[in-house]
Amino acid sequence: MKIMLNYLKAAAIAACLGPLFPAGNLLAQSSSTCTMKGTVSPEMDMEYLEIQAPVGLYEEYDPTDVPRQKIPVKNGRFIIELKAGQPFVLYIRLPLDRQTAAWRANFYFSWVPWRLAPGMDVEMKLDTNGMHVSGKDAALLECQLALKDIYVQTNKRIMALKNAARLSDNHGDSTENYRRMYNLLQSHHKAMEEGEQAIRGVLASYNGRIDESLRGILLYDWMGFSRNNMSLSTYNMKYDMGTSVHKQAVKDFYLRYMLRKDLSEKQSGYKTPSHAYANYLYRKIFTDLRFMLSASGYPLLPTYDQLMKYARLVYTGSVYDQVALMAYMGRNIKENLDDNVVTGILANMQHPEYRKLMQDISSRKRRFQPGLNYSLADDKGRIRTPADFKGKVVIMDFWFTGCHWCAVQHQNMKPVKEYFSKDTSVVFLSISNDRTKESWLKSVKEGKYSDATDVNVWAEETDGKTDIIRYYNIKAFPTLIIVNGNNELTTVNAPSPFNEARRKEFIALVEKAKE
Repeated sequence: MKIMLNYLKAAAIAACLGPLFPAGNLLAQSSSTCTMKGTVSPEMDMEYLEIQAPVGLYEEYDPTDVPRQKIPVKNGRFIIELKAGQPFVLYIRLPLDRQTAAWRANFYFSWVPWRLAPGMDVEMKLDTNGMHVSGKDAALLECQLALKDIYVQTNKRIMALKNAARLSDNHGDSTENYRRMYNLLQSHHKAMEEGEQAIRGVLASYNGRIDESLRGILLYDWMGFSRNNMSLSTYNMKYDMGTSVHKQAVKDFYLRYMLRKDLSEKQSGYKTPSHAYANYLYRKIFTDLRFMLSASGYPLLPTYDQLMKYARLVYTGSVYDQVALMAYMGRNIKENLDDNVVTGILANMQHPEYRKLMQDISSRKRRFQPGLNYSLADDKGRIRTPADFKGKVVIMDFWFTGCHWCAVQHQNMKPVKEYFSKDTSVVFLSISNDRTKESWLKSVKEGKYSDATDVNVWAEETDGKTDIIRYYNIKAFPTLIIVNGNNELTTVNAPSPFNEARRKEFIALVEKAKE
């Protein structure tokens, strides 16, 4: 709490000085390399650590696709080098069995990247208590450690507020239940605002020691990350899982205090690209629309078309391009968006780099694109390839052990399998993304995620992600993909057949793939 108060004081000073950050370029590349050296304490007993280093715009906006590289630790020392010409952005991962309680508690391994600078001279030390940095350029990493600490402290404060509210208690009084939820959201909102003031205070305290454009990037990275994970997620989750009284309190609070909040920032300085902040702006309009629709008597999630119409009303220029890109990436992992949707987005995008990225992503899932020429082992030990299914429609079901909705989808698919039970031109390919072969085989035997009507294969990992998962850009589980007899894509993110209408839609897509 003491560190938070110090940064709040710095934030007050910064507010008096006016805007801190000019526009910057997140993806600026340099002819210089960036090298970081470090030591690992003996008690960590670590042979390697892993890094993910984006090499282009797509990987910057979607770090889940970045291959993991193992950095050897020899005699307690390691060297990380980023090559010239790539963004100086880094994700550092420790092996799970080497992550101490202090490491996990201090949130060193978030999806907010470490921002680096060309020619940095910094020494890192990793021990059971966390990360320590020194050297003439240590300020940049010290600043980010402080920002991570603020996130942790704010999150702990919010969790304490939640526990104190005792929302799970059923008071039998709807007025009291409503009041408790509403008061919790007010306290939560206050904690978030003070956390953001502390973020600004940290950055103000490094004025003169860190490049201004880098401070601008860090500001939006951390505001975006915090607002996504501790604000919007809270409103959506409590609305989804709350009682009817709690839902009403969440809706009333959001419409009164949060609706359209922050959207004016498109006119007040947000020009420094940050995938975390762009994702926040996308999720903000999603949540705004959700509660506006609910208030109008339509308790449905907004459609993609509604999202894009709203985005065009509140965002312009490169901000719109970033939000459109994040919206497409967010919805395209769950929905079957056709080429007309992509054409509509591209028609309103101005930035050539974002347009190209959108085209590249959509091309991976375009109808009749060639499927992957995979080679996967089945549960009988046989290697399966697309040649085994030549002339047949293949329904690929991607899952992993422990995925609740994967098990639900397996049940939903049973009527579809029954419908095609005598149709030898349709194959059900069950693809497990389990980390270990043993886990996959155990699940196959138990029959929770697949059954004897499936061809069961395992997508073995190589660098934290499998070839088939990367090729089809699988971001969520379960996912259904349909390919035709020529191993060409016909449907990506096919609808889950959870009711009669969806079953008919799914069956129609399979029949169409036979044409």
